[in-house]
Amino acid sequence: MDMKSGHLPREVAPSVFWMGHCVGGVLAGAPIHLHVSVFLIKGARQFLLVDTGIPTKEGWLEVERQLDELLAGRPLDWLFVTHLELPHAGNLARLVQKYPSMRILSDPRDFHLYYPEFVSLLTPVYDGLLVKLGGGYEVEFFDALVKDLVSSAWAFERKTRVMFVADGFSYAHNGTPNGQDEPTHLDGECALVSSELPYSPKIEFAERLNQAALFWTRFRSSDEIMNSVRRLIDQKKPYLIAPAHGCVIDNLDSIEPVLREAYRRPYQGNITASETEK
Repeated sequence: MDMKSGHLPREVAPSVFWMGHCVGGVLAGAPIHLHVSVFLIKGARQFLLVDTGIPTKEGWLEVERQLDELLAGRPLDWLFVTHLELPHAGNLARLVQKYPSMRILSDPRDFHLYYPEFVSLLTPVYDGLLVKLGGGYEVEFFDALVKDLVSSAWAFERKTRVMFVADGFSYAHNGTPNGQDEPTHLDGECALVSSELPYSPKIEFAERLNQAALFWTRFRSSDEIMNSVRRLIDQKKPYLIAPAHGCVIDNLDSIEPVLREAYRRPYQGNITASETEK
């Protein structure tokens, strides 16, 4: 792994690049940065991009700059859209314009409602679909276990054992030390993997993020879902977890308890509030 390169794009596994950028904000009363990440897999014959980045002017210019740097004039072969929410699919039309021969991988159920003009470019994603990029790089697709939309899908690159989980494992990051008011967000911190951050993810940040983005966490216990995620992790044995919103995770055993609790709290809080209202 290219350790502490400082800025994105960053090669986090051989020929797997972490792209995108962070957006600033305030969460749980503290300044935070939230990743809107994109990932590129460079096989020997074909290249595949995971998600499109946020469709703001700044977001697109950053993704385009990174693609130009990494592709060096070469076309993009595949775009995997994990689901059709704007932070994940909003730059799809721009990417089609830039790479007109590109094929799109996505769940087909509502794709025609969002992008009817691009249906001819679609290769439907389903459980067990395998796309071979050459040089031993093989991307396996399956239904997402932690969903934002019903059509959310995940992927796993078999050679490098990187798992792309969209809105799963999401958490914000910050650099505000305890007892101090001034943020100390370090230059290059947005490109650090989880074990390199100088602090552990805050449960409150992940909880508020899940509560806002994954509305179902307020009404359904996450224990069964997270147990299913654990079984998938035990089966695939990923080297890295690559979420769209959060640092790339290379120390899952340390991060998982925080994320489990962050999924659990919105439901527990909603149940407690309901009981109080009775």
